[in-house]
Formats: sequence, structure tokens, C-alpha cells
Amino acid sequence: SRHPVATAAAIATLAELAPGRVWHGLGVGGSRVLAPLGLTPERPYTALREAVEINKRLLGGEQVGEARLAWAPGPVPMAIAGRGPRVKALATSEADWIILSAEPPATLASSSKGLRSQGAKLAWSAYLAYAATERPKVLGHFSYMALDAPPEIRDRAGLDDERVAAIRAEMLAGRLDAAAALLPEALVDEYAVAGDPDACAVTIARLASSFDLFVLPMNDIEHCADHIRAGADILRRAQALV
Repeated sequence: SRHPVATAAAIATLAELAPGRVWHGLGVGGSRVLAPLGLTPERPYTALREAVEINKRLLGGEQVGEARLAWAPGPVPMAIAGRGPRVKALATSEADWIILSAEPPATLASSSKGLRSQGAKLAWSAYLAYAATERPKVLGHFSYMALDAPPEIRDRAGLDDERVAAIRAEMLAGRLDAAAALLPEALVDEYAVAGDPDACAVTIARLASSFDLFVLPMNDIEHCADHIRAGADILRRAQALV
């Protein structure tokens, strides 16, 4: 959503203010992020790949076209977030950190082995559905997962072709809430860490060797503080089990 030069300049400024404490995070985004900005990139992956290259070169002190950062701090650790195979491959080869967003707990262990093969560290961003009130909040984030869910998840969740087509149509029309209303609740059990707080802690502890950092996304905007406290409690319980 920003020009690579503007992004690199902002990162360089932060790195100057807080040396050694800044990460550089990039991802392709999605319609929930880009649509409010009026952006519809034709080739999101290409834009991401170019941004990675340009930002690395600028932060390293190189000149790119007419742009150069006089205060370039040198390499800044980079994290790339994504779910698709091309973005994951790019992250494996170019980033210091790979952020996996809503990677199913059932596949995290196998996915992490290949992604860590070139030395990148792995951050797992997983929604926590630790109470009945959290399940519908979490479900609303999974429209994209419904569109490209593998056959076994579609079968278990009750996602047939007709429902997927309806979800896609609502998303393409910009009606994201309507798309979320069509999602089967079973997707929560596939893509989130679900159960009561103790069950969530057990799942995270069981998978602890498959990630280097746990990232806690917000289930909704209104209850962030309560969610952070609940998430911290679950992570403390998980740490005690490792």
C-alpha cells in the first residue's frame, strides 16, 4: 500500500531512533486491507517481490533509480508474511523471519520443516478461540482460507463448491461481512487454536518446537485489551507445559 522508497525511508528512520530493535515487515495484503485504500493491485506477488528487493538495496546504502537514503542504517531484519506457495518461497530465500498467518495447527509441524531449511525463523500468527464468544469473531477472519482450503479441510468443514462460489462472489463484490456470514463454523477448529484456555495451551505447547515466535492477532477491535490478557494467560500456561 506504500511506495517501496517511502517504506524504506520510514524503516531507516526507526532504525536510527532504535538501533537493533526494528523489524521490517512486508506482505501482499488482502482486500480487507487494500479495499478501504482504493487499491486493487493486478500482480500482488510481483509488487511484493519488487518491494523486498528495492527496500533491501536502499537500506543497504545502494542507489535505486534516483532514490538513495543518505542515512541508510545497513541491513534491517526482514519478515515476510503470507500463505501462498510463492510468497512462502520468497520468504524462505529473502527474509530473516517468515510469518505464517492462520496456518492450520494440523499442518504447522510439516510446513515449518521446509520453511526453516534456509535459516529463516518462523513466527506463527494464530487466532485463539478460547471461549464460545470468540468463535464467531475468529470465524469472520477466514474468508480467504475458505477460498483455497485443501480438499480434506473442505470436506471436514462442509465447504462445497456452491458455498465457496457464493463466498467468492460476495468478496469480489466487496461485501466482506456477507462473505463471512456464509462460512461454516467448523473452519474455526481447522484454522484456529480452539478449545477452552487449557486446551489452547496444550495445542501451543505441543507445537512449540515448530515455531520461534507466537504472534497473537486480535479477534476484534472492541475487546483488544481483554483478548491480550487472555492470550497472555494461555501462553503462560503453554510455557509451563513445554
